[in-house]
Amino acid sequence: NAYGITENRYYVIVLSLWVFGVMIYFSFAKKFKNIFLPITLSAIMIISVLGGPLSSYSISKSSQNKRLEKMLLSNNMLQDKKIVKASSISEKDKNEISSIISYFNSNHSLKDVKYLPKDFKMDDMEKTFGFQYSPNFSPQNCFYFNIMQTGEPIEISGYNYMFDSRYRYDEKESNLPFSISYDYNSNILKIYQNKDVLYTKDMNEFSKKLIDKYGLRGKGEGINPNEMCFEDENSKVKVKIQIINISGTKDPSTRNIKTNGIDFYILIKVK
Repeated sequence: NAYGITENRYYVIVLSLWVFGVMIYFSFAKKFKNIFLPITLSAIMIISVLGGPLSSYSISKSSQNKRLEKMLLSNNMLQDKKIVKASSISEKDKNEISSIISYFNSNHSLKDVKYLPKDFKMDDMEKTFGFQYSPNFSPQNCFYFNIMQTGEPIEISGYNYMFDSRYRYDEKESNLPFSISYDYNSNILKIYQNKDVLYTKDMNEFSKKLIDKYGLRGKGEGINPNEMCFEDENSKVKVKIQIINISGTKDPSTRNIKTNGIDFYILIKVK
């Protein structure tokens, strides 16, 4: 198997063999003994948990280590049982290696990975392998929050300016005395006055707040506008951000959140 054996695959294989054995038993046994089923199933579960080298833990750990070793050898990244950095390998292989390391980090321990330095951490991927961690996201790791369409107006009293993020703003090209910019790569929002930065905000913070409250969720019922509204301020400005929709991914291994898309209104009061 190209992806090796994990605990889940182990149990699927073992239970499939058990079902096959039960079918053979019922096909040839002259007298059925009901106790056969619970006894054999219990024996399988005991072996899978406490079976030493035959346990799901041991077999999955061995399988994933062999998979990693094969990937390293195929890319000439293993010499004298030590990992050699290689930044030029294919994206597919980077993702494969990253997924193996992520698997150990989530299901076992990084100490169980052969060839890794003893003090290795997920943040050390580039230092050890020569490339950054490449998470393999699934739909279960994605989130999407959208505002409920209530038709209610946005309260703007007490603010001087309002911007709509759906119109592209670039402070480098703007000749306006007051402007905003949003970097979709870094997720950083900035407010400018005459080219001077008045306010900076990492919009991932809002994604985290929504995930902490609602969990990871896909498109569905909208959220009350008040729950998608955030206020903040510093010594220069007071801001009110009304999010229309926000989406992205959460890395299950590092738990880092990346906002990939966001639309919002921002109200600004200059102090």
